[in-house]
Amino acid sequence: MNAKARAGLLATVLAVVAFGGGVLAGCTTSEPSGGSGIGLVNKVTTQEGVVFTLYVGLADADTGAQELSFDEAKALATPLVSATGEGYTVIEAQGGYADDAGNLVENGTLVYTGIHAGEQEVLGLVDDLKAALHVESVYVTSAQQGYAIYGGTIASAA
Repeated sequence: MNAKARAGLLATVLAVVAFGGGVLAGCTTSEPSGGSGIGLVNKVTTQEGVVFTLYVGLADADTGAQELSFDEAKALATPLVSATGEGYTVIEAQGGYADDAGNLVENGTLVYTGIHAGEQEVLGLVDDLKAALHVESVYVTSAQQGYAIYGGTIASAA
């Protein structure tokens, strides 16, 4: 893996660590202390499915520096993400990585979370994002989650 690939991957991993702790703080698969196991589908979360999160470090594939502002990157990326699945939430984050000399390099990271889509749709989205933003890598996580939307609907992913 070359330095630029490591740069993009490390930036997104650091964003995951920084962002993931807050998002996942309440997530657990263990049984509550009361002894009654609550499944992913229950009185609060009425549906179950795979939800994807994409971490797009904004380090340019050629220069290794952040060439696009958050607003410029979102203007390119958001239409692609919104065309995939049934919705998303975008968060502006800061990521970083150590370069070959051990120096910390930081750049902005767009985190698109809550994406309800099929695997092939997400893989296509990753390719589209890499091309549109001229980045070398996109870090993707998936999780089986219970979810519900109050006052609207989430259609099933293809």
